[in-house]
Amino acid sequence: MKLATFKADGRDRIGAVSGDGVVELTDLAPDMLALIGDWPALKDRVVRRMKEDRAHYALKDVRLMAPVPRPQKVMAIGLNYA
Repeated sequence: MKLATFKADGRDRIGAVSGDGVVELTDLAPDMLALIGDWPALKDRVVRRMKEDRAHYALKDVRLMAPVPRPQKVMAIGLNYA
C-alpha cells in the first residue's frame, strides 16, 4: 500500500494510491502523521476502503507532495557514507 499526501481542489489531502488513482482517506485522519499514529486502529478501515471504493482522484489530476510534510526527525545510517 502506498500512502500519499496530495493536493486536489486547492486543499491538502491524504490518501492511498490505487492503480492510476488515489482513494482519499482525509475523513479518517486530518494528516499523515495522525494516520500513521492511529494506524493500528485505522488499518482495517483503510484496507476495506481500498477494496470497496474506486479511486476518488486520478493521479494525473492531483499534485503529489511529500508523504509526511513536516517530519519530526530525519535519520541516517553512517554505513551509507564513505
